[in-house]
Amino acid sequence: MNGTSGRPLPMKIFAVFFITLALCTLLVGLTIGNKSNLSVLTMEQVILEKTNKISESVTRLLGKTQALSALVIQSDGQIRNFDRVAATIVDDPAILNILVAPGGVVSNVYPLAGNEPLLGYNLLGPGKGNQEAVEARTRGELVFGGPFELMQGGWALVGRLPVFMEGVDGRKEFWGLVSVTLRYPDAFSAAALADLERDGYNYEIWRINPDDGQRQTIATSSVPPKAGDRFIEKSISILNAQWHFRLSPVLHWYEYPENWFWILCGLIFCFFISYFVLKNHQLKEMKVVLEEQSKALKKNVLIAEEASKMKSDFLANMSHEIRTPMNGIIGFSELAIDDANLSEKTRYYIDKIKVSAGGLLDIINNILDISKIEAGRVELEKIPFNLHDVFTHCETVCTPKALEKGLDLFFYAEPVVGKKLIGDPTKLRQVLINLLSNSIKFTEHGTVKLMSVVESETNCRLQAGDAIKLRFEVKDSGIGMTPEQVHKIFEPFMQADTSTTRRYGGSGLGLAIAKSMVELMGGRLHVDSHPGLGSKFSFVLCFECTDRIEEADASDSSGPEAEKPQFSGDVLVCEDNGLNQEVIREHLARIGLRAVIAQNGQEGLDMMKAHLGSGPPFKMVLMDIHMPVMDGLEASRRMRELGVDLPIVALTANVMAQDKEIYLKHGLNDCLAKPFKASDLWAVLGKYLGDVEEPEFSAPAPASPLLVEKAPVPVQAAQGFSPTKETVINRKLGIERAAGNPQLYERLLGNFVKDNKNAAEELNAALRMGDLKLAHRLAHTMKGVSGLIGALNLSQAAWDLEKSLANETSTDLDKCLRNYVERLRDVFHELGVDETAAEGGVSSEKLDKAAALDLIDRLEPLIQTGSPDSHDLIDEIKTVLGPLGEDCAKLIDEIEQYDFFPAVETLAAIRRKVIEEQG
Repeated sequence: MNGTSGRPLPMKIFAVFFITLALCTLLVGLTIGNKSNLSVLTMEQVILEKTNKISESVTRLLGKTQALSALVIQSDGQIRNFDRVAATIVDDPAILNILVAPGGVVSNVYPLAGNEPLLGYNLLGPGKGNQEAVEARTRGELVFGGPFELMQGGWALVGRLPVFMEGVDGRKEFWGLVSVTLRYPDAFSAAALADLERDGYNYEIWRINPDDGQRQTIATSSVPPKAGDRFIEKSISILNAQWHFRLSPVLHWYEYPENWFWILCGLIFCFFISYFVLKNHQLKEMKVVLEEQSKALKKNVLIAEEASKMKSDFLANMSHEIRTPMNGIIGFSELAIDDANLSEKTRYYIDKIKVSAGGLLDIINNILDISKIEAGRVELEKIPFNLHDVFTHCETVCTPKALEKGLDLFFYAEPVVGKKLIGDPTKLRQVLINLLSNSIKFTEHGTVKLMSVVESETNCRLQAGDAIKLRFEVKDSGIGMTPEQVHKIFEPFMQADTSTTRRYGGSGLGLAIAKSMVELMGGRLHVDSHPGLGSKFSFVLCFECTDRIEEADASDSSGPEAEKPQFSGDVLVCEDNGLNQEVIREHLARIGLRAVIAQNGQEGLDMMKAHLGSGPPFKMVLMDIHMPVMDGLEASRRMRELGVDLPIVALTANVMAQDKEIYLKHGLNDCLAKPFKASDLWAVLGKYLGDVEEPEFSAPAPASPLLVEKAPVPVQAAQGFSPTKETVINRKLGIERAAGNPQLYERLLGNFVKDNKNAAEELNAALRMGDLKLAHRLAHTMKGVSGLIGALNLSQAAWDLEKSLANETSTDLDKCLRNYVERLRDVFHELGVDETAAEGGVSSEKLDKAAALDLIDRLEPLIQTGSPDSHDLIDEIKTVLGPLGEDCAKLIDEIEQYDFFPAVETLAAIRRKVIEEQG
């Protein structure tokens, strides 16, 4: 052993080594010896305790012979009331029987049952086990022996006491014997010998049989001590009997080891002691070196900090300088694209330049943000803002890229009722967009979610004024990360690994910026990620709040929006129709509720079970009645069986009195008639979700537990409309039922055509197969969706058909079916779709070749680049290219599904057809 300085070791280290060796050897030897002695003492104590208990138990039981002898003497040898007296003597389950033998011949036995062979037996005659009886007469005292095999069966221990009576001459004369037979081995059960084996001992109790002089085992463990084992033995004396108790440990005895073992233990122990002494000596020498290095390190840190500041200043200045020409490139690219004289090929190239320049500008902006953060030049604003506006902006920015990849985007912000937040909305928006963009980039399919919830309104680090704590969470179903990769992602210019950069691109700055911004705002960015399962980024921020009424614009306190009630939480919506799902989701979102959609009753039941086990509960259930897999009545009944006490409201077109009675019997609280207005929905929600002030409406709210009965209103009853071709669809009513959203209503009309292009054929096919249940459900569904878009005549026809199917009257059924098909044709016709074109959901007017080619020229670059702007041309595609039938429908379907690669080929085929017709 040498020190780090190369100098020889001090002599004290060697002295410590040898002294430790000597002490270790002595200490270990004494310890082992003490353990061995302690083991012997413990076993001697155990065997003494057991022998005492055996002797005490057997002696106590043999004492019963004294009572029996006294009975004989008091009776002058004439036994009277033997059974009654004997019953008082036999008071222990270990006593098998007692007997009296005048002259040695057994005359009385108790109990007699089972012991009949003993009567008349001569205990003094020749026989196995009678040696103790002869010995008792000879010695004139109690003699104990056994175990013996009994005449009546089994084994027992026997004690025999001679009885002497006083003769006429005053001398004692032998009268006979009294005997107590003890059940073997119950006679010494108090010793609890079985516990010895559990405690780690083997044992054996034995004696020398006086009849044959052989060794006889009385009791033993499952593995008795072997002849070669070391054991402790003690004798047990019970009257004339001599037993032997042998005990040995199951494992081993502590033995003194050889000298080499002690030396080895000492060497090992003293080695460690000497090693620590050596290390202490080395640490003292190194301390001086470390102090010198620390001084040098501090100097280098100052130099590095200065260099880092210079680098950050350089990056900040260069980023600003580069942004100026980049803005010029992007600006002039946008101007050039709008030039009508450009060819489509040139426009396509310039569009690529604009997109690439935009991507480069994003990287430059990120570098600028990093440089500002490192230079300490980022300042936070403190202005009132609306969190809903922040989320809306994030949705606007991130939706196109998500749609391009076919991902579902989900946004939810728990309302902060009556308050506005004070903070920096720009920085918060930047953080959320960076996290969303990162999740969209690394998610190939599935969902990306952005949510914020109120975590606390009291426990917040901000002390001044009103404050609130919000939790933000961005979750995706993407590729996920390992723990090692998670440690890298927040470093600037770093990604999880090099393959990530090659496959997905990116500068590796987004998450670093997001982390720094969150920390500047007083939070901490957390990551929970698993490979193949996705990632979750979350952080908690505290915001000061201000009274929303005082800070809001004047427009906020007027108009219909101010009259809307506000709620919060999730509503489970069990609805199988896509149009209804979209409308319900929009209505609920406008008043602060999130719709959790279940496609059928079984799926809704499964969601409810999952929420009962974990997660926040639903506020309410909106339940469609007619659904595939499991209908709403069965789903509601099963939810009640699970103990669900939430309000369950039927969402159905069947609201007759008998229907409502059925709903109540199946556990539903109320029903909301389809189609419904916003006021109808608000009334039901306000009824069950709290005392929310409702706006005034022209129609009074119903007073009964269920909504008033009503059937679909025919077109004739719609105010301001007449039953002409132009008013087959009440668009004003349809927009109102679409939450007052014209854009949503137009989407609903398009989806209606697409989803119901084969409605008549599907209904006829169900009737041909005799599947009345399916036909009834199809008619019921049409009743709801047609009423939703304002096609009231069709809704009435579907309702009549549904009632006819329920009654199964063929005459009315044929009439109702014809009326249903005619009304469906009227709706398609008003929407500009005839029977032929209805198959594809497009118009069948004559093709305008010039307009078609112009549309194709504008559409082609959008499809080739996968631009979501192509969706804006769908209505024009239906109008201009509608006469092409299936090709047009196929193109629309591919654009709506963001399936742009086959859409390029479909558009090329359409161009060829248009040119051929032109030629």
